[in-house]
Amino acid sequence: MKQRAAQTHPYVVHTADIIVVGGGLAGITAARTADERGASVLVVDKGPFGHSGNTGVNWGQSYVTGELSTDDGIAGTTFLALDVMGILDQEHAQHVVQAQIEGRPRQTMEKTGNIFQRDDDGNVVGYVQGNTMAASPDAHSTGVAQLVRKRGVPIFDNTMMLDLLLDETGRAAGVVAINLNDGSAHVFRGKRIILATGGYHWAKGVTAGSPESTGEGHSALLRRGIAFKDMEFPQYDFSGIRPFGWRPDPEKDMLEIGVSMSVNGEVYQRMYNRQKRQFTKAQSPSPTLTGLAAFQGAMICAAKELYQGNGTTGDGSGNGLLFSLVDIMDDPSTIAFPTYKGHILNVEHNMDFEFPDYYETIANEYSSCGTPWTDPATNETAIPGVYAAFVALSVMSSTYSWAQGYLAAKDAAEKVREETLASYQLQDVERILSKAYDVLAVEPSPDGLRMTEVFRRVQRAFYQGYSFLKNGTAMRSALAELQRIQAEDIPRMYCADRSRRCNRDWRMAMEVESILLCSMASLHAGLVRQESRSPFFRTDYPRMDHANFLCFLWTSLDEQGNWHVEKGPIVDKVLSREEIIRRLGDMDISVPNE
Repeated sequence: MKQRAAQTHPYVVHTADIIVVGGGLAGITAARTADERGASVLVVDKGPFGHSGNTGVNWGQSYVTGELSTDDGIAGTTFLALDVMGILDQEHAQHVVQAQIEGRPRQTMEKTGNIFQRDDDGNVVGYVQGNTMAASPDAHSTGVAQLVRKRGVPIFDNTMMLDLLLDETGRAAGVVAINLNDGSAHVFRGKRIILATGGYHWAKGVTAGSPESTGEGHSALLRRGIAFKDMEFPQYDFSGIRPFGWRPDPEKDMLEIGVSMSVNGEVYQRMYNRQKRQFTKAQSPSPTLTGLAAFQGAMICAAKELYQGNGTTGDGSGNGLLFSLVDIMDDPSTIAFPTYKGHILNVEHNMDFEFPDYYETIANEYSSCGTPWTDPATNETAIPGVYAAFVALSVMSSTYSWAQGYLAAKDAAEKVREETLASYQLQDVERILSKAYDVLAVEPSPDGLRMTEVFRRVQRAFYQGYSFLKNGTAMRSALAELQRIQAEDIPRMYCADRSRRCNRDWRMAMEVESILLCSMASLHAGLVRQESRSPFFRTDYPRMDHANFLCFLWTSLDEQGNWHVEKGPIVDKVLSREEIIRRLGDMDISVPNE
């Protein structure tokens, strides 16, 4: 590395064949894969490495893998297509499953001792030979992150990417970043850039996802006119409110979530409405909804209950549901129950809290979706040398995160052998750094707004306009408010703290454009999708509409700041469009659960 001065702002230059931006599951996988294939690689991680990324790294997840498949990924692709109600690039999904067959991610996690759930006999649960998609609950990727560090890969954590650098031909040249601990500026030069920056669900504030998830990767590509699909689709669990709690106020400005016992896996049969009536069995003869992808089946049932007014108080708008804990400690410890039992025992012992028989939950957006066009085999975007390993539209987000990081790094490591570093323009670095540093120098005017308030206003607008049950009126209102914030509030924002060291105000100032753009993209796409297709539900369009919306919606931003949403065909390479329609049938959330 070397120190150099730009026109105004000094910065440090670091060089590697491949720059991986993000330290979650996708980034960890990309870094390890590239390093194993002989490329020089470094990681730029906005959070503390090994403890950043989304839920899978922070506190464990059900890691779903197709690595035991024996049919070239065909069955796994079919499963994934139905899991997302038909909206899928099946060619890419097949490469995702094939990557897992080749790379064996679950075996790596088990070797590092980071899959903790055991059945009553002490065996790791959920991993059965012959399963098309096998789930290992409570898998922690932190040990795998440490493998990257132990291999000597340079880690620049607590370092936030500001923007991409491209050469004069539009080819990847590097990224510009700020160290959030000391405020220093850095340029990371690389032949290939892998953006593994996760999602943007922190734009809503109410999420079990990581606060690092503010969409810097999405924003960098949106600003360059790259179109994204699936921006309208969030992913949900129903998560417990107490004892950790949310704090609702009259504006539903609920920016805290108690990450407590998400209702997923085989426990859907324990979901009840406010009348304490079990309702998921209406979706499938199986109490665990094996007749349809379990996540979507449960979300459909939940949407019907809330549509009918059968929800509990929740945040005050009747959007809660109940999770039965009756006799849960007596259930066999198979796929999900060890986690619930341990959680109950730990909380009751350490917090002097006694769980009720019926535990109130609320829809929790644990992840966003939204991905640009990429080569289905490599994850390279339309920008040469830039790869996107973002959160894809799939309940099996761990499947995609790992596989996309693997596919991108495998391709990048092969190609960098024959490539040279692209040059970058000094004025581009100056422009990017000036934008970041100048906000610290803003003097508060009489009508100025502190950065934290502007950030909260974006979150509040998106939360109010894009809830679990959506409608056109609320979405248009939220979009108008975000446009007002963009025009009126952002120009008068200031940081109360002028320090460059560990300055939360400054960090939020650098993040706010990203959450604003991602929120607006979601709302534009959501307004165009005039149907309900789990996990996207509209009360004004309660039916699924295959004729008009079994398609991708591509959302983009032009140079004049205008948004565009265009329809594009799904990629039905494995499971035909006609077969998808036959298998999914009809869905109408206005029809009550039986």
